Amino acid sequence: MAVLCSMVAAGSGSAQTRIGQSALAGVTLPVAARDWSADPDGAKAATLDLAASLAGLVCAEREAHAWPAADRVAAERLGMRTDAAFVTAGWRLEPISRTPEGQRMLLARRLSERLVLVWQPEEAEVGLLLCRAEARAEEPAAPIPPPADSTAPAAPIDDAPPAVTVEPPAPPAEPAAPAIGTPVETPSPPPAIATQTGASPPAGAFNLPLRMIAVGLLALGGIGLIGRDIRGRRRNPVWRWPTAIAVIERGWVEEEEREDRLGEPTHSYMPVLQYRYRVDDEEFEGANIGVDDRPQPTPEAARRILARYPDFSSVEVHYDSADPSFAVIEVDRPQPGRDFYFGLAAFVLALGLLLTLFL
Repeated sequence: MAVLCSMVAAGSGSAQTRIGQSALAGVTLPVAARDWSADPDGAKAATLDLAASLAGLVCAEREAHAWPAADRVAAERLGMRTDAAFVTAGWRLEPISRTPEGQRMLLARRLSERLVLVWQPEEAEVGLLLCRAEARAEEPAAPIPPPADSTAPAAPIDDAPPAVTVEPPAPPAEPAAPAIGTPVETPSPPPAIATQTGASPPAGAFNLPLRMIAVGLLALGGIGLIGRDIRGRRRNPVWRWPTAIAVIERGWVEEEEREDRLGEPTHSYMPVLQYRYRVDDEEFEGANIGVDDRPQPTPEAARRILARYPDFSSVEVHYDSADPSFAVIEVDRPQPGRDFYFGLAAFVLALGLLLTLFL
């Protein structure tokens, strides 16, 4: 009886109008979906509210879509393709939570817009719940009580001290006039301030050559550092490759066993990524981290590299314009040469001269 009900439900879903675009996100879905907005028991709304609360937000408008999926692998592939469509449309996806049963909660950001996405696996299908997220409304502050009325009459004072009469001070006595015939001393004027006979040149005249030297050293330092960048771009053509946005699907560590020169077995560990990106509306799958990936001596070292690229995160990749199927994430910077150290020394000398002039 349960099998018959599921078949009837699947048949009714297939008869509905197919949806090819999300109205809330403005994203063209890679595979047309059916409307899954019916929520008789409120479970879908509760799931979206829980995901929004985990991100510190609340849900406003909502959408729900569903696709047929024979197993969990097919559901994950459909989810990856849909996530890539969101990234292509300018959304940045951030994981909120994930369960072992396959439920994924994501936060999507684009400028000031925010969406909450929940991938919900069901029997023989997978559903996507969306809602436009908004910030929580702050609770109004408690009203401040008005101050006490200051116009109330003051209480009478029973035992007031007697008033005290203050007499004004007597005027100072005028100095007595000197007696006739007494000599009067007059104050002598202050000594005259000696004036300089020769004017010294301004201090800025001596600093002008040092300032010119400092400016010249700054210019030489900039030329040296720019020359390092130009040299690196010429030696490594990957710097000139165009870029695209890729979505990390998963990462793992592969163990390799080899023999050294003495014939002893040695183990190495290679970090491997799987990501997808689009170039001119064509989807490609990449696995390279750098141009020359090398195995690591320990599994911990390989996991540290993979930790920089978590699942479902967005990264920028450089792809070969002649062969867009080849792309890398990391591009090695050129090693500093004599031009770099020359520019750095010029900057240090110029900084020392400027400190000497202005301190």
